[in-house]
Amino acid sequence: MKILYDYQMFDAQVYGGISRYFANLITGIGKYNQMETQASILYTRNHYLKENVKPTFGNVLAKMMLSNSKRLRAWNKNYSKICISRGQFDVFHPTYFHPYFLKFLRRPFVLTVHDMIYELFPEYFASNDLTAKYKRELVTAANHIIAISETTKRDLMRLMNVPEEKITVVHHGYTQTSNTTNPSLILPEKYLLFVGSRENYKNFHRFSIAFSIVKQIFPEIKIVCVGGGAFTDNEQRDFAKMSITSSLIQLDVNDKDLHWVYKKALAFIYPSLYEGFGLPILEAFEANCPVIASDTPCFREIAGNACMYFDPYNTQAIAETIIASISDVRESKLLVANGEKRLGNFKMEKCLNETLDVYRKLC
Repeated sequence: MKILYDYQMFDAQVYGGISRYFANLITGIGKYNQMETQASILYTRNHYLKENVKPTFGNVLAKMMLSNSKRLRAWNKNYSKICISRGQFDVFHPTYFHPYFLKFLRRPFVLTVHDMIYELFPEYFASNDLTAKYKRELVTAANHIIAISETTKRDLMRLMNVPEEKITVVHHGYTQTSNTTNPSLILPEKYLLFVGSRENYKNFHRFSIAFSIVKQIFPEIKIVCVGGGAFTDNEQRDFAKMSITSSLIQLDVNDKDLHWVYKKALAFIYPSLYEGFGLPILEAFEANCPVIASDTPCFREIAGNACMYFDPYNTQAIAETIIASISDVRESKLLVANGEKRLGNFKMEKCLNETLDVYRKLC
């Protein structure tokens, strides 16, 4: 059996959870007996996939000629169209929601839906953003849908009226990071960790307000933000109003260094109003980092009893939960122990096997 994947998310991300998910499928399922996987990509800058794209004349030429991402995307899109039109595969699995392939696809396709953020928080996206429209079109046309959590499955059924029998829940699998130390990485002695984008539904603003309350009791503690870009002017102004500017640090690190940043943190804080899964929770579990997160159905599903929860709309509640975690060493150790056990529920082999079962049902 041969599975074809397209270019979309590998063009959109150099690093990122969705492209890492698909790279894991491509490399992992491709190792199974009588299985072949192909990414219809000439050249990619994506960190997770670039080592697995064979150095053919086409992608070497593409690397030489494609000096900007717009041109790169056009080449990869055309190459995906060619691969799809040839039909030399059994199942197609697009990596995002653009429906460019529908008019010439002659094979069944599987769609992975990670979350329903566009549908639940439309106010956070530009009026000309077509993602939600494209997504609905593919959800309707797909032969089967993979939801990465029970939460996403319920939201799909509720918001798009998708029949339950059309959806299979396959949790993300987690690949262990090698335990490395990075003494050259300069970190505060005591800090709370925030990972990823800080915009909108990620709820970083409320977290920063809660942190200003925590600082009154623990003035030595800082926040380390990994990823998400440099602090904006608006963020800097907010920090100044709360007198916490000197307590916030923004870093960009690779995956191995990120493990070290988790490991040294007092706790990982995940204040999102909504997520479809929450891969950083598993990253924290592996690094023996206590997790403090929003009390949402998804986080309950993934973290279970290995997390302290708070109301993400209540800054005082966020602050009190953080203070309780920092103050109770015994509770923090219990969270870490429970996290180690919980991580075993999300093995990569389980994700690959369950995804392969979905493919097989369509052949």
